[in-house]
Amino acid sequence: MDELQHDPQIIETLDEMEVRNRDKCSVTETLSDDVVISETEIEETMQFRDEILETLSTIDTIENHLTSLDEFMNIVCSDVDSMIENTTSIKQKLHNYQRIGSLFQDYMKNIVVDRNLVLYICKKPIKRGYRKYLDQITQMLEYMENQDGKETAEEMRPLLNNLRLVAINRSYEFLWDKINLLRRPNTNIQILQNILKRYGFLFQYLLREAPDLSNIIIEEYNEAISLIMDHYFKIYLKSIYKLGIQGATKDNLLGSSGNVRNPTSGNLFALGNRKDILYSYEVIIPHIAIEKGIKYSFSEIFSSMQKLLIDTISSELSFQNDFFSEGCEQIEYIFSTPIDYCKRVLNSYLKTCYDTIDIIIMLKICDNSKVIMSSRGFTYLDPYFAETRLSLSQQLHLVIEKNIESIQNMNTLTFESTRPHYITRRYGEYISSILALVSYLGSGDRLRITRALNLMAEKMIILLKRVSQNSDLILKSICLINNYDLILTIIKESEVDSPESSIFEDLLKEEIRSFESMEIKKYFSELIAFTQVNGERYTKSTILSLVSGFSNNWERKMERIRIDVMGYFTNFTVGSDILRLVLTRILYYYKKLTDLVKSDPDIVNELVPMSMLTGTARQLVTDF
Repeated sequence: MDELQHDPQIIETLDEMEVRNRDKCSVTETLSDDVVISETEIEETMQFRDEILETLSTIDTIENHLTSLDEFMNIVCSDVDSMIENTTSIKQKLHNYQRIGSLFQDYMKNIVVDRNLVLYICKKPIKRGYRKYLDQITQMLEYMENQDGKETAEEMRPLLNNLRLVAINRSYEFLWDKINLLRRPNTNIQILQNILKRYGFLFQYLLREAPDLSNIIIEEYNEAISLIMDHYFKIYLKSIYKLGIQGATKDNLLGSSGNVRNPTSGNLFALGNRKDILYSYEVIIPHIAIEKGIKYSFSEIFSSMQKLLIDTISSELSFQNDFFSEGCEQIEYIFSTPIDYCKRVLNSYLKTCYDTIDIIIMLKICDNSKVIMSSRGFTYLDPYFAETRLSLSQQLHLVIEKNIESIQNMNTLTFESTRPHYITRRYGEYISSILALVSYLGSGDRLRITRALNLMAEKMIILLKRVSQNSDLILKSICLINNYDLILTIIKESEVDSPESSIFEDLLKEEIRSFESMEIKKYFSELIAFTQVNGERYTKSTILSLVSGFSNNWERKMERIRIDVMGYFTNFTVGSDILRLVLTRILYYYKKLTDLVKSDPDIVNELVPMSMLTGTARQLVTDF
């Protein structure tokens, strides 16, 4: 037994059997599990089949319901179609009824005359609401024109025509009465025109329904307003003309003798504050000016006259455009006399006017007035502005020519002085004033004035040379320097761009050089003579005498030159410059002398130190 137990073959066989048994058990367990799973799935499948059968039954029921619903919807759609057809028919009938009602209402409205309409057209006072009733009559009559043959329309037509005639008559009488108020004294035209504007629809009604009556209204208005404007302008221009100051006449030219002054601006040829007139927009009120004792230059009167004219005409043009609405054909009739008054006033003044500045200012005022009218869209006054400008321009060039002639023909025999001639200041202020205003003029006027001023400068230079005629050349030079300097000073102070400035500057420099040479030669002629020939032909003794004389007298002579220059020249700035030039020239000559004699110790010992001369010259200029 023990041997069997330890037999390897038996042991191996037993192991295999044991393994087989284990495998058999495992298979049995697996089959047992599969059988259980299969039974469960069969049960679930049967359950699912039952659910499907139940669902199919439900679907059949729903299908039956949907079939019933479809049949019902077909019945409903049929009913809706029937209702739509009925609604369309009803809507069409309603529209027809409304159309008939509207036509009947319009017919009754345009045929039947309302009691209120008769009352307002015939009895009630005319107010702004009157327009509604005029439009209603017009509308009714136009409607009846399309209702020929209808008995009711024919019966109402005479009544409406009678109402139309009453409306025309009342409109005409209302406007006539208002316009006749213009003829009353002290009537405020602007207020009455504003009232008429509010009732412009009455004139438009007359213009449409009774053109003959509208023409009568126009004629009546133009006649009334024309008489008012004639009277008003005549009184006003007469009143302000009396407030004028006597301007420059033919006796107040540049070459006129005596003192020529303007009561308002002093010197008649100076611009002063007269330019401010161009920026003043006030109209002169005569009675206030009389109370305050105010007087005006003619340019101020002209400015007030122009402003009144353009404002009055602009206002009237605006009114006629708003009220009559058919242009301004009658403006010339209304304002022909006032414009003629303005022309007469200007021409009366220009006959004796020789005030160049006033004329230029008036030219600018005229141009400004034209620009204002153009900006307002009115060109009616353009011919008047052109004529006025031509008159002013002709007088301007005539006055300038007369001033040139006065310079040319001026008598200078009575003038014996080195001081500036009285015509010099006049000339400087005159050309400065013109140049300050010339930019306001047109290109043609500017060109003519530029040529005239060039000619005037030539005549003025000739005159000043005649004025300065003197046997003493130094006095002649002093006279010219003072006159040229005054002209340049006035032009510079005026801050104007003057082509004449360069001419007089060159002349001034030339005369200063001439005076400088003569003044030095007057006191240091020996020094100048020596340096001019570089000391040639001069002996030592002569040179020593020259140096000794200079050393003893140079300081006194320089002081004398300072006193001379101070007394000669009216402009201290020019005098100081001339003194500096003269002393500098003396130092130059003396420096040249020292260079020529520096090789001789005896002469050098007699020389005045250059630093002493320079210091003294500087002190003299400082003390001037």
